[in-house]
Amino acid sequence: MALLRRAVASFLFAAVAATSFSQTPTAFMRMQKPSATKEDLQTLAREYTPAHGKGPVVWLVGVAHIGEEGYYKELQKLLDAQQVVLYEGVTRNGVDPAKAGDDKLAKSTYKALSDALKLQFQLFGIDYDHPSFHNADLSWDELQAIQKKYPPAKGGMSLSTIGSMLNADSSQGQMIVNALAAIKDDPSSIEAMHIGMIELLSDPTVIERTLSPSLNEVLIRSRNAKVLDALKKQLASNPNSVAIFFGAGHMANMEQHLIKDFGYKPGAEKWYTAIEGDNSKVTSPTGQMLLQSMRSMAKQKKIGG
Repeated sequence: MALLRRAVASFLFAAVAATSFSQTPTAFMRMQKPSATKEDLQTLAREYTPAHGKGPVVWLVGVAHIGEEGYYKELQKLLDAQQVVLYEGVTRNGVDPAKAGDDKLAKSTYKALSDALKLQFQLFGIDYDHPSFHNADLSWDELQAIQKKYPPAKGGMSLSTIGSMLNADSSQGQMIVNALAAIKDDPSSIEAMHIGMIELLSDPTVIERTLSPSLNEVLIRSRNAKVLDALKKQLASNPNSVAIFFGAGHMANMEQHLIKDFGYKPGAEKWYTAIEGDNSKVTSPTGQMLLQSMRSMAKQKKIGG
């Protein structure tokens, strides 16, 4: 089937650019192997307390944008226990994606991906409708203005490229949707995709091989500056606790600032399993071919556009 729709649209354009808005692997994301054949993708929530004196507890809660239904239920418990939650969500035309209607969310490539892989999309898995939850992200217009200062290399992946991949109605989004249609009824291929996602997203080199330094500046550092400014304002009101709820790829840089600029120290950790895979369930020739193709692609020096 056209080499299984070109190995599921070139491994879903490198797992939608390493799950695009920066949910790339760091110390806040890992792969665990609970048995000889099983693999789990896990994300970390870490607690921070003031190194000197008193002050609110701060949690950095890394998240995967698609995962098991139970994964989001466990994260919800942690978030609901905090007095303030600063969350990720790039607004477009004033619309917060976490508050958008189901019809708008249904047009996201993440929704198509999660449905095909029998997983859940984060924006359906987390209940954001709480007065303690505050969007602390940049808008699409702000990101575009920042990218003008850090233009992508010729032929490289840009902000607009990622925006198109996230839109299931775009030509790139349709390629992903059509590729997913080729595997959605094959449990073996679905399991292969789980394993491919786990192995790609837990690879600590994937961010450098997928996103250019300029795009990394736009997608991670500039957005982190926004949420850290929001944190500073929240700390001034002395809440009991604050959670920063962003993609796991944001957290290494966020942690550096929290320690250096805010005077916090790391403490308790909680790991949450986002996606599970089992190699023994990849039994069909199609699933085995797909897994081999994804593993080969993941080894390439450059896996993004």
